[in-house]
Amino acid sequence: MPDQSENFTQVSASRPKKGVGAVLRGLQFKWTLLLTVFMFVLAIAGDTLIGRSTERLISRQQSVGALQQCGMLAAAAAPKLRNSDRVGLDQAARNLIADTSILYVEYYSSSGKLLLQRRRGSATPPPLGAESSSAPVVSRANRTFWYPPTEHMPLFVDVVQAATLPLSGRDALPDGAEPVVGYVRVGLDLSDIQTSLSSFLQKVRYVGICSILLIIPLAFMIVRRVAAPINELGIVVTQFAGGNYRIRSEIRRSDEIGQLATAFNSMADELAVSNNRMVKLNAELEDRVLQRTRQLKDLSERDPLTGLYNRRHLNEVLSRRFSEAERYGNDLSCRMIDLDNFKKVNDQFGHEMGDNLLILTGSVISSQMRGADVGARFGGDEFCILLPQTSAEQARGVGERIVEKFAEELQKRIPGQAAGFGISVGVAGMKELNLVGHDELIKGADQALYEAKDAGKNCIHLAQTLA
Repeated sequence: MPDQSENFTQVSASRPKKGVGAVLRGLQFKWTLLLTVFMFVLAIAGDTLIGRSTERLISRQQSVGALQQCGMLAAAAAPKLRNSDRVGLDQAARNLIADTSILYVEYYSSSGKLLLQRRRGSATPPPLGAESSSAPVVSRANRTFWYPPTEHMPLFVDVVQAATLPLSGRDALPDGAEPVVGYVRVGLDLSDIQTSLSSFLQKVRYVGICSILLIIPLAFMIVRRVAAPINELGIVVTQFAGGNYRIRSEIRRSDEIGQLATAFNSMADELAVSNNRMVKLNAELEDRVLQRTRQLKDLSERDPLTGLYNRRHLNEVLSRRFSEAERYGNDLSCRMIDLDNFKKVNDQFGHEMGDNLLILTGSVISSQMRGADVGARFGGDEFCILLPQTSAEQARGVGERIVEKFAEELQKRIPGQAAGFGISVGVAGMKELNLVGHDELIKGADQALYEAKDAGKNCIHLAQTLA
């Protein structure tokens, strides 16, 4: 497993491609949409508030102006109303109708009786209302009434103003006479004002729309300033959780997001160091377990005294080798080796010498085996060797070298006392005996071993038939 260094490199987060659904679910899109909707609502509310406030302000100003204008007309018409000068009133009314802002003019006596009416075109004055204890025009004096535009009338204001004489004129009146000499009613056309107001509100709306269009990218940039680092930090955390322990956030800010990125980098450093240590410990543990497993396997398969395989392992290998030889048409031979007069060695030289003799036998056998051969301690002082792709005659030749090698080594160990000690070897071949089972191969070699013992020991014998 590759060793990961604890000196980590700053790795940028690779931004994954996002689909439309992921973008729509993203924080940046949601915040931008929310801020845009908020600005739209704010603009609509502002437009409505500005429109209503402007209309109210203009209404107050126009009402005051209409009262003042009508008051001046009433003051000018007062002498004529006192003298009931209809000709003068008619001339004044004609002059007023010539003004495009006046739709109609009506003059009333002090009792509220209509004296004269002039109107422009199809302009129709609205009714004054039902008769009451006082004339309707009297009840509407010094007041303004607004009327919306209709098919025949534009937006206008209806004003009634009482006409009074100056103090000098009042002093000349008889005792008990009313100071009001009549009433003047006019209708003022406000369509120009409405047009100006609509144009003003339209400009306000245009300004609001342009502001919103400018605010949308500004809002996007503001949201991106907040959402983009969070999104990038999320990508970094996701890749770190996926196993990329070298990745770090590159966010460098002094606000809470920057503090969060710094805290994540510190945490990632600690986790990465801990992970590397765990990886190393795990690798060491795996190596130890593997070594221990091999040791245990060797202990379970090998003879602790000679280092050769044990009988159980030999039986497992024999079964596989025999099947392979049958499948591919190869030969397979087996040598059974037994120490001659081994009991005498133990009795004469002791069990320690007997163990050394067994070790010597295992060493000699191992020195004469090829890489594919399998040698095992069969039991007690018996040994067995499997020789794949080897005929019985070939195995016999190698067996003779083992007998000679053992005699040389034995003479070195117990010089002058090696007479009478040696090894007997029995050899059996799979093809020579036409064997059909791996047990028969061991049986044939064992049978040849006993024949070697009967022939005088310290020799090698080849099995000819299987009894």
